Amino acid sequence: IYAYNAINRHVFKNQLIRPDIRMGRVNKAWGECAWHWDEQENGSYCDLWIADKWFCQQWFINVLAHEMVHQWEWLTNENMTHGPAFFQWRNQLEKYNITLSRCYRIKHYRLDKAV
Repeated sequence: IYAYNAINRHVFKNQLIRPDIRMGRVNKAWGECAWHWDEQENGSYCDLWIADKWFCQQWFINVLAHEMVHQWEWLTNENMTHGPAFFQWRNQLEKYNITLSRCYRIKHYRLDKAV
């Protein structure tokens, strides 16, 4: 997926191994980083789930980056939170117009630009 590769290259300096990225229904969330204790065939320790219905490209990028931060947290700390380790990426992501937040609400996106 192009967006994952671009964020990984520019923000994470290619530290992350691209996991399986699945689009579909995510229970009570826009995205999820599902961890495995064992390394997967692709070298990653997670799968990313992203909702298949999104309101604009920016929404999709924000959610994807959010889950990538969780991926980085797990690789470096074996912990996923919305604490200081998570938010240390906020300024770096803002350089690329990506908003890092605990959650993303529909009202923040212009629905006339739905994708």
